[in-house]
Amino acid sequence: MTSKRRELLLLPLLLSIGALLVTAVYIVTAQHIAANRQRAADTILLDALALPAANTTLSAKGITEDRELLALREPRQIYLARQNNQIVAIILPLTARDGYNGPIDLIAGIAPDGKIINVRAIDHRETAGLGDRIDVDKSAWINQFIGKSLNAPMGELWSPKNAGGAFDQITGATVTSRAVIDAVHNALQYFEQHREQLLEDSQ
Repeated sequence: MTSKRRELLLLPLLLSIGALLVTAVYIVTAQHIAANRQRAADTILLDALALPAANTTLSAKGITEDRELLALREPRQIYLARQNNQIVAIILPLTARDGYNGPIDLIAGIAPDGKIINVRAIDHRETAGLGDRIDVDKSAWINQFIGKSLNAPMGELWSPKNAGGAFDQITGATVTSRAVIDAVHNALQYFEQHREQLLEDSQ
């Protein structure tokens, strides 16, 4: 067999090996990129809820499509936050459908005992200088939910103070305030109804 013929016979093998190497590099690189993106997304979520990213890990609990209490417009992910392998928070997506300028998408971190760790607005079109004060970088209004639970205050007090409730309202944005208060209260009801499934440790 001539050397030229050997080269022709080896060429497909070399091309196959090269293709396999390229594919392997692509897979490893893609996995690395995906992992980095997930870490970045996790960090944003933990930062939003003021959970320490350094020693807190997130895992996806499952997709919810609840349109009643969470009032979701599309399926969204529920997360478990853990520290030292113990669940410290359930992170629920929720929507206030009746915001002044449309739906307000939020996330709520709820401790296993049912107390709110934090609530954050993540997408809305509320009026600048008024309703947009639900954003934590515009005011501390949304922090008043921290430590609250389904029965503290009692159900009838889950409303703005100008309606006899326990919560401050944003001046000039009562509609926005009530929408968020109602949405958070509904999320706590969802947590109570699904507590056992949500706290089931599927790690």
